[in-house]
Amino acid sequence: MENSDTNKPKIIYVEDQESIARLVNFKLSKDGFDTPGQGWNVSIRGVKSSDEVKNIPVIMLSVHGEDQKVLQAFNSGTVDYIQKPFSTAELTTRIRKALA
Repeated sequence: MENSDTNKPKIIYVEDQESIARLVNFKLSKDGFDTPGQGWNVSIRGVKSSDEVKNIPVIMLSVHGEDQKVLQAFNSGTVDYIQKPFSTAELTTRIRKALA
């Protein structure tokens, strides 16, 4: 796990494509967010079971928009589910709302 900056707002995102995860991480870091435990190959339950990050909101980014997938994500502990494609403006707005 990376060292996190305690002064930055923290958010965890789950993304299923490594290349998009790298871009999202770059954008969120540039916008002043700390993203401990984020990643492209992590499970929501796995993230939420870690004592270090269990109280940090989790947002799921996915191409899947079927009700079953969305409900599964929310039942696993996500605070928001963003379906791809999405804009970076939408992403940061929804993160700020999740952190409010």
